[in-house]
Amino acid sequence: MMTDIDAILAEKGSFVKNAVNVLYLMKMLVYIKNLSQNSPYKRFREYIEKNKGDYKMQILWIRHGQTPGNVQRRYVGRTDEGLTDEAKLCLQKKQVLMQDLCVQTEGGRNQGKWYHAGAFVPDFVYSSPMMRCRETAEILFPGQVLCVQEGLQETDFGDFEYKNYEELKENPAYQAWIDSGGQMMVPNGESGAGFRHRCCRAYEQCVRDAQEKGVQRIAIVCHGGTIMSVLERYGKPEKSFYEWQIANGCGILTETIEEGGYHYGIREIGKWE
Repeated sequence: MMTDIDAILAEKGSFVKNAVNVLYLMKMLVYIKNLSQNSPYKRFREYIEKNKGDYKMQILWIRHGQTPGNVQRRYVGRTDEGLTDEAKLCLQKKQVLMQDLCVQTEGGRNQGKWYHAGAFVPDFVYSSPMMRCRETAEILFPGQVLCVQEGLQETDFGDFEYKNYEELKENPAYQAWIDSGGQMMVPNGESGAGFRHRCCRAYEQCVRDAQEKGVQRIAIVCHGGTIMSVLERYGKPEKSFYEWQIANGCGILTETIEEGGYHYGIREIGKWE
């Protein structure tokens, strides 16, 4: 049988327990408030406001080296294949050129003006998760830690994956997709608009991450379609999707410019071939 003393202790024990719960709740509310005030997004916005108009970051866009599917002119999207031996050798030679990076600023190949960027040593290297991009980044930037960024992948070609024109030319769905300029939804894949949106969001994430850290040079190693999607949306001078096309293992040197309060805009400096 519970005595009066036991009842008092039980009552006080319940009071203490409730008090502890209230204190814990108050502590959690303070933590959430501090978290929101010191969020990466808020720090990023404060950093941009402080350096508005002055901050510029160089971005070297690089399309991965050739894969067996590229050589056979196949639609290589989600197929995770590596580089050819020839592509690896070519990239190893280009890695030496990173010590004195020169890009074509005007005219075609062997014409126009040149911009000497000096030794291009990026503070961060962002890469598509695909093997061909990671291998390219590891060859061009040995010893650098790769920041794998989801969303930078090539188009999901669905039913057209790893097939070429000869294998698809009699396919009505493929012809309709071609006639739409690649805008239609690929059967069991993604649409042109969806692909572009995904790529731009991934690029914006890379920029927010790099600018929050205050770095001045990054490399983004990804896919031809990814580069064309982002530069079509943010690139200056304005060009159409296919005007931003570059060959495997080549790149475009750019720098960020402010657009809509963010430094997402991209000014082209020149092409690296």
